[in-house]
Amino acid sequence: MTEEIKAYCMKCKAERTIQGVQIVMTKNGRPAANGTCPVCGTKMFKFLPSSYKSQATPAPAAEAPAAAAPVASEPAPVAESAPVSEPPAA
Repeated sequence: MTEEIKAYCMKCKAERTIQGVQIVMTKNGRPAANGTCPVCGTKMFKFLPSSYKSQATPAPAAEAPAAAAPVASEPAPVAESAPVSEPPAA
């Protein structure tokens, strides 16, 4: 892609042209640009307008989360405590 996309570099604190631009699709379906700052090499990211959807590559498939522990339908029984005795009268 020959188009230059500018984004704000958080390290340089300046707007820079993204180097090595890769247009990707986020998990929620929004196009974005990934790349690096040409001055300091920091990763840069910028959300793009929806007109870039046709150029975007799909987001990498994330691994499925580990199975959660089964949810108990009933709470665990609570042991009854011994009755509290009153303190001796003085």
